[in-house]
This record gives sequence, C-alpha cells and structure tokens, in this order.
Amino acid sequence: MIGGIFGGIYASAGKKALLKAETRGRTDEQAAVISYFNAEGGCMSGFFGFKDKDFDGHLSSVVGGLNIKAMALNKLCLDESQVGEITPIMLDNYYYDKPRWLEQAVLPGSKGGSVMSTGSDAVGTYVKIGKDDVYRFSKYMMSCIFCSAEQIYYYSYRFDLTNLSTTEEAAELFYKDIDSVQVMTRVNETVKPNKGCLGFLQPPVYETYTVPTLTLTVGGASFSCSMRPEHENQIHGLKNLIRDKKSQLG
Repeated sequence: MIGGIFGGIYASAGKKALLKAETRGRTDEQAAVISYFNAEGGCMSGFFGFKDKDFDGHLSSVVGGLNIKAMALNKLCLDESQVGEITPIMLDNYYYDKPRWLEQAVLPGSKGGSVMSTGSDAVGTYVKIGKDDVYRFSKYMMSCIFCSAEQIYYYSYRFDLTNLSTTEEAAELFYKDIDSVQVMTRVNETVKPNKGCLGFLQPPVYETYTVPTLTLTVGGASFSCSMRPEHENQIHGLKNLIRDKKSQLG
C-alpha cells in the first residue's frame, strides 16, 4: 500500500508538470477549464479551481454571448422572411470528436511548447463526469436549420472552451437531393474517477456515455449537428417537411 501511495504522489507530480505545459499562454478562463477537466480526484478536489457549477456558469455565459440565429442568417446571406416554411430549428449540445488526454501536452522545454499553442481543433475533446454524475465536455456546438420553399439552409458553429479554436460550416441543400435525415447516437466508454482520498488505489470503473447527433446526408456529403433528446419534435417536423417536398417534386 505504501508503494501505491508513493506511486500516486509521483504520478500526481508528473500530471502537474503536464498541466502547467497545457495551460501556458491561455487566458484565466481557458486555464481554469483545462484544470477543471484534469482535476485530481480525492478528498481535496472540490476546494480549489472550477467546480461543476462554475463550469456550467462559464459555458452559459459563452453561449449567451452568441446570437447564433443572426450569425447563421448573415453567413448564409438570408433574410428570415425568406425561410418561413417551418419555425427555424435551433440545436445545441456538447460536441465530441475524439478523446483528449492531458498526456498529449508537450512538456516545458521541449520543441514546440504546449500542444495548445496552435489553437487547433485537432486536440480532441476532454470529457468529465462531475460530482453530480453529469457528463461535461470541453467543446460545444450550436446549429440552425432554415427551410424555404425550395431549399434547406444549414449552419453550425462550434467552439473549444480551452482555446480560441472555432469552426463554422454553412450549406444550401435542395430537398430533392437529401438522401436521409437521421438521429444517430454514438456510445463511448470512459473511466469514472474514483472518490475518496485514496481513490487512485482503487481499480478503474468504466462507464459509457452517448452523444446524439442529427445527420443530413446529401450525395457523398453529410452534415451533423449536436442535439439533445428534447429536440426530437423539431426533427420530426423537419422530416415531415422533407417528405412532403420530395413527394411534391415527384
């Protein structure tokens, strides 16, 4: 047991060095988010840094500062009066592409500095199970779908709370060209952090979490939006509209 404790202390020291590398050059908020996703478990873990409610508040502030509908209309060069077939569909949720680990950070003194220095979307997504057993992610996605008499207009915007990386995507799709509209659920596995001061001595506990997305497929291309279960009714309305339009076109 003594060896396990010293091993845990050694691992913790190494993690602190990686964390220092990963947060170098970041804003206070970005550094706090990175630290939140990499906080040590144990009896002292709730006393310092971001707590679950702090992270939620920060995310809410970022989301609240974005007018996604206005951004979408501007990007697509649309007036809302042009797209009144159905109420605009607004989707949002965490975004997940691939797992991200603190071990990806480049240690101080090594060539290139921190992996975060590029602000690249290639760094993956941090995932954390909060003390309230709610899953949280380091990336978020917001989308709009507008429908005119002839076309569907798609817009998505995603951002990373740990850096300045953002991604916009916009597309105009004719009803006749849409092959499918699917709600897809991706199941992923992660390790649930052990609680207690000696949690690092306990064997890992694996859990799964789901990431629901709406995917529009057109020819060889697909467009996906993060969504939540409560968005299902909006998706049903979109499917019905597409079915009716394709039927009218023969």
